[in-house]
Amino acid sequence: FAKGGLWMFGPEFETLDFTSNKGMTKVIREVFGDKEGKGTLNRPDFVIKPNASIGIYGRDAFDDEGNPNGVAHVIFVDLKTTGLSLGSTEKEQIWKYVKELKAKGYITNTTKVDGFILGDQIESGEASTRKEDDDRVKITPLLYKIC
Repeated sequence: FAKGGLWMFGPEFETLDFTSNKGMTKVIREVFGDKEGKGTLNRPDFVIKPNASIGIYGRDAFDDEGNPNGVAHVIFVDLKTTGLSLGSTEKEQIWKYVKELKAKGYITNTTKVDGFILGDQIESGEASTRKEDDDRVKITPLLYKIC
């Protein structure tokens, strides 16, 4: 990764709110601000959302009147142990997190989602990006050595 930053995910995530290796309830409460929200025990390694303040790095969604209207972009980062070949099972894990947040209304069909699965090897035939929701959700396996 970049020295002290998350630039590999885009400059808009240099100033960010994020959780690391927490259950989905913690993600919902800390990242999406729903203090009463409840989620599953699924534990993504990282869920990153831009800082909610309005500014050059802001990535909130807005309605036609310019009012904040949800989240425009979310990133999931899933770190895997060495020796595990990244494949469809790992891609499905990220998709499961996305579906949970959508089902609970924290992200919508217009939210852009990038999921990155990092490991030291990728299963044959699985190096491509999985795309869902008309390409708004992209789940990409990456090797640690290129990060």
